[in-house]
Amino acid sequence: MGSAQQDVQLKDFGNIFRLDGKVAVVTGGSRGLGLHAASGLLQAGCSKVFITSRKAKACDEACAALNALPNKHPSAQAISVPADSSKVSEIERLVAEVAKHTDRVDILFANAGATWGSKFDEHPDDAFSKVMDLNVKSVFYTIQKFAPLLEKAASGPSLSRVLVTGSTAGVGIGSTGSANSTPAYSASKAAVLHLARNLAVELGPRGILVNGIAPGFFPSKMANGLMAASGGQEKLAAANPNGRLGEPEDIAGAVVFLCTYLPDSPSSILHPPTALYTRIAATSSSSSQRTPLATLTVPPRSGAAFRVPAGSVFRLSTPAGPQVGDLNVWSAANPRERFWAARTRQLHASHVSTGDRLWSCLPYMRPLCGIVADSLGREGRGAWGTATGDGDGDGDGADKGVVEGEKGRSRWGGRCHDLLGTRCDPYVNRMLTGRTYDYHCHSNLVRAVLPHGLAEADVHDVLNVFQVTGLDDKGRYFMEASPSRPDDYLEFFAEQDLLCALSTCPGGDLSEWGWVGVRDGETEEGEGARRMRETCRPIKVEVFEIAPHVREEVLRGWVPPAASDYAGCHGLGVPLGEKRD
Repeated sequence: MGSAQQDVQLKDFGNIFRLDGKVAVVTGGSRGLGLHAASGLLQAGCSKVFITSRKAKACDEACAALNALPNKHPSAQAISVPADSSKVSEIERLVAEVAKHTDRVDILFANAGATWGSKFDEHPDDAFSKVMDLNVKSVFYTIQKFAPLLEKAASGPSLSRVLVTGSTAGVGIGSTGSANSTPAYSASKAAVLHLARNLAVELGPRGILVNGIAPGFFPSKMANGLMAASGGQEKLAAANPNGRLGEPEDIAGAVVFLCTYLPDSPSSILHPPTALYTRIAATSSSSSQRTPLATLTVPPRSGAAFRVPAGSVFRLSTPAGPQVGDLNVWSAANPRERFWAARTRQLHASHVSTGDRLWSCLPYMRPLCGIVADSLGREGRGAWGTATGDGDGDGDGADKGVVEGEKGRSRWGGRCHDLLGTRCDPYVNRMLTGRTYDYHCHSNLVRAVLPHGLAEADVHDVLNVFQVTGLDDKGRYFMEASPSRPDDYLEFFAEQDLLCALSTCPGGDLSEWGWVGVRDGETEEGEGARRMRETCRPIKVEVFEIAPHVREEVLRGWVPPAASDYAGCHGLGVPLGEKRD
């Protein structure tokens, strides 16, 4: 406990019940409680809500109604994925379909269920099995099959969530003593609530928070028959202490509460709040939310520099097809503060994607910019492992795209946008071949930054964009052909005023790469060099300002990062090492 002033401070409380950027799956989502909950999730900020139930038409109609909601974000969407949750094979297909759209699931609402009313002496055994299978067994296997996607969403305090629909019939006594007794339903709901308790213990250490809910009577297609047999809605409402039955807002509010209560904030400075980058990326869906500041095309085997104001966005794309680029970044106010590839690799990974930041060198040690969208990465067309080669056999380099790999990886284990390699340069080319070539990425970048007052010594290690690389089992660096297509892009948010420089690699898409003069003693006019030139294409650069009328909301909570507050003493007061007693 602290002072009263400390105790009243609530971290980011204004957003504590927001779900910006979250991905949800709702089984039994085409009507009733599931559809009410899906509406709440979408209006609370979810970027994707997958609706599944047995009937495709019902799923499609539900999604059409959800996508017409005026309160959801313009880029948010409900996606119809019909599946029969009573069959494990269908659950597996459901997971596979969802995985085509996203590599993570933040929220799973296991809501599909059924009931059966019958006299006690006449209850069919197949009906009992049907209810238990759908209400209990299918819930278990739905959670089991979605667990890998749920684990990917779990990060720090931002746990992924599973909600299981029970019932007051599973807590107290359900309908008995009539032609519409529901012993199987009551038993199944008691069982599924106990299952939720067990799974909470099982999955908690894996970052998955499990809760069960026990709704009472809500008017719905499934409940209407039982309510009529129990005296009708008015009689049941009068028996409730509140004098009413459940309403859509009740279930939607409960679901949103249980999915949001822990604040979604990073456990360290390494990653920005997910919601911030999601809001920034979402502005791309409407031209009214972005104002173009600059557009340029970097020709093949060339370089260009451009400036990006803090709080703005810049996008790199490959409009003509696959092409690798080398990106340098500096603080515009102080070019000595520049992108540090090795430290970024250490803080994040050998390859970067959505949510990762590009860090500056010592003594500044702060984010220069961050990746808010990546069509080839974890959030985008990360499934390029399944088929990126266009397969048309026209020799355009795309035929050699990455195939048969895992999501986000090539068949050889390569990933996109790497921090492993460095820019190609004329010095190594001269060392290996004895020949001079002036259009390597290093030279392209030098020419690009000279008009901005920088020199060759300011050109440094790069982020290799649209490039697939990795290390083999002996630790040796390898490159593969770029999988980028004309609609692929990489988008950054500038956290400081930036000077950037981009080179279009002279190796093009790397499907024909070789140091000039190495292959068969060729010159730049040889056949191999000609083939390499044919794989070279431009990269487009676009710089956008977030439109003034949405800027405050989109950048809510963002503050330009300060430089490291380390005093820089370096132990000079005790120069021979740490003092010991």
